[in-house]
Amino acid sequence: EIITANSVGTVEPIFTSVVSAEISGRVLQINRGPSRKEGDKVDTHTPVILIDPRDIIAEWNVTQSDIATQQLRKKQARLRWEKVDEDLKRLVGTDEPRQTIDRLEKEKEIAHVDEKIAEAALSTLEAQLNVIDLRKAKTEVLAPFPGLEGGPVPGNHEYGSCHGCHG
Repeated sequence: EIITANSVGTVEPIFTSVVSAEISGRVLQINRGPSRKEGDKVDTHTPVILIDPRDIIAEWNVTQSDIATQQLRKKQARLRWEKVDEDLKRLVGTDEPRQTIDRLEKEKEIAHVDEKIAEAALSTLEAQLNVIDLRKAKTEVLAPFPGLEGGPVPGNHEYGSCHGCHG
């Protein structure tokens, strides 16, 4: 015996997600090449959108330059401290006026503080570089889970989303 049933309904995906970047920028590429079409499978972590990273790369380069500058300032302060320390060791116990010794001790202290300031600036810049690296990694938007390549989302003018990867 053959049983036939006709019904009307809607099939909805188990998962939906909005794929978006955590940074803003110009979209360079929506990875929907001629070999991929609507309905094609999209694996987890497949790049779906590429955001222009050039501003972030420029910021990274400036920060690297600032790090190099602070490294030189730290070295300069250390060399100044060493020179003043040598001068003090040579002059202490001689007939050099106390005013000269006091001035050298103050210069040595200033050189030490300048070195500490450069070290603190280096720590800040290195942390900033790590943040920039994280932002750079976010210029490539990945599919959060497997799904199907889709077209524009109705009512939302975003393209290149994937069914099962958008809401």
